[in-house]
Order: sequence, then structure tokens, then C-alpha cells
Amino acid sequence: MEGISALPRISILTATTIEFRAIGRALPSPRRVWNRGRSCLISTQLSNAVLLMRTGMGPQKSHAATRQLLEDGKWDLVISTGFAGALQDLSIGTLVLGEDVLDDPFATPQTAPMVCDAEWVAKLGALGRRSIPFSVGRFATVPQVLTRSEEKQKLAAATGAVAVDMESGSIGRVANEFGIPFVIIRTISDGMGENLPLDFNLFRTPSGWAKGLWQCLSSPPIWKGLYRLYRQSREAALQLTAFFKGFFAGILTSPTPTAMVGSTF
Repeated sequence: MEGISALPRISILTATTIEFRAIGRALPSPRRVWNRGRSCLISTQLSNAVLLMRTGMGPQKSHAATRQLLEDGKWDLVISTGFAGALQDLSIGTLVLGEDVLDDPFATPQTAPMVCDAEWVAKLGALGRRSIPFSVGRFATVPQVLTRSEEKQKLAAATGAVAVDMESGSIGRVANEFGIPFVIIRTISDGMGENLPLDFNLFRTPSGWAKGLWQCLSSPPIWKGLYRLYRQSREAALQLTAFFKGFFAGILTSPTPTAMVGSTF
């Protein structure tokens, strides 16, 4: 992490518990804290300079959580991280660094992409290229899970994006409003040509849970698909942990400015 002359205050945002835990395993000497009722982790070794928080899935939840966080204090960097779906021929576990993100990829006319901070993209890219496989490109953020490969292919053709998620666009939009640098670093958990075994959008509403559970219980082929997705998510989580171990090690080797000592969130 050459070039970082002072210890930055970094907020790292994930959507799900499995993503949160993957990065938490890399955080040096983690300690649990609460932010607006949300369970978060900080590192005692990093003088409270890094906060790891779970926003929940989807644009609305991530937008609200990010706004609450950024209203409460000054940050030097916001990282959107976790899993992503591939929109190009990328293998499971590929580490993808975002250059920019389309927040509403099917808008007419299409809105301009939000550009990730170039300096931080270069720094994370230098670290990420130690990982194999690794890719850089555009992200697209959508309001619901894309369950069919045809949906991913359509989105790829319309946007030129390399990966899709449900949070980075809204996180980046809020970060831009507050004038805070923003980057995306995610790992691929499902391929472009892959159909998901179940419509996971069912589980985003209380009324959909019963239907989703019934589908799981009544269809053995779904069990097989869910196990495949579990193994892929585990591989993606391992890549996230490995990347952030190197990232946090780089921060620890940077000088700690006096003003940061004793700071709190």
C-alpha cells in the first residue's frame, strides 16, 4: 500500500452476514461496536480507523445505512465489498475492482456512471493483482437478484459491465453526495452463464419466505443447486478474506497520525 502517508478513516460496507464474516476474519484484533443500532466491527490495532458494517441487501437498505453512517462522522474512504455476479467470462472467486458503477443501468436515457476514486483504484489494483484471478472494470447495480443467465447477458450487452451487484451504486451515490472517495472490490460468486437454483428475491419480503421455503423443501434439484452455490460463496469468501488481510497489513505499516489516536466512531 505504498503512497499512503497517513492512517485513513475507512468504512467497509457489506450486504450479507457471510460477506461481513469473511472480512471480519481478516480484521486485526476485531472489536464489536454499535452504530445506530447496527452491529459493526473495528480493529483495536488500527486505532479505530476502520469500521466494518453490514448494510443489508438491496439499494434501499444500503442507501439508508450508508447515509446514516456518513452523517455521523468524517471518513476518508468508503469501500463497497462482498459478492457479485459475473457479466463477463470470469471464474468463481475472481477478485473484481470497480472503475465505475451504473446505479440505474436500464434508465432511459442511461445515467452517467459514478467513477470510483482513481488514486484508491490504483492502490487497490496493485494489491489485487497479487491475486489470481483478478479483473478490473465497470459494475452495474440492480434492484433485485438476477436469477437467469439471460438476464445477466442482457445487462452485460446494455452496459459493458463486468459484474453486477445490488448495493454499490447506492453506496457510491451517497459517498459522492458527501464528497468522500469511493471504491468497489468484490468477488464473483456466480457465473454469467449460470442460472441460480432459486429465485432469491422471494426471501426479500416476509410474504415470500413461505413460498421460497416450500420450493426448497419440495425440490431435490434445488438442494443440489443450493449446495453448489454454497461452495461457490465459500470460495468467494476465501478470496475476500485473503485480499483484506493484505489490505489491512498495508494500513498497519503506514504511520499513525497523532490526531487519530484515541478517536472513536
